[in-house]
Amino acid sequence: MLTASGLSDKALNYFTEKDKNKAILSLIKNFLEPADDFAIEENLKALSWINSKGKRRILVFNLNIPVVRNNVDICLFKSDACFYKYGNIADEPKNIDFICCSDD
Repeated sequence: MLTASGLSDKALNYFTEKDKNKAILSLIKNFLEPADDFAIEENLKALSWINSKGKRRILVFNLNIPVVRNNVDICLFKSDACFYKYGNIADEPKNIDFICCSDD
């Protein structure tokens, strides 16, 4: 959520927990709530929205990504919920914006 709100990994080093919470709340208030196309899929396995520039995004949790040959915790795609619903969202590496993997 912090990456989706526009904060880089480097910037996060300078943010307190309060600042991080404020950034997430700002993302929800300014982008997710007003988006006509906002959807929560299958018990929060994915979030989709259209940002202020009209770009479609989907944040997917716990998904197998073929290009890294592994399951990842969080992946942000330049796409919409249709590709997620039909199971082929991870087949197009050009649509991957950000991948977050755990050490597990």
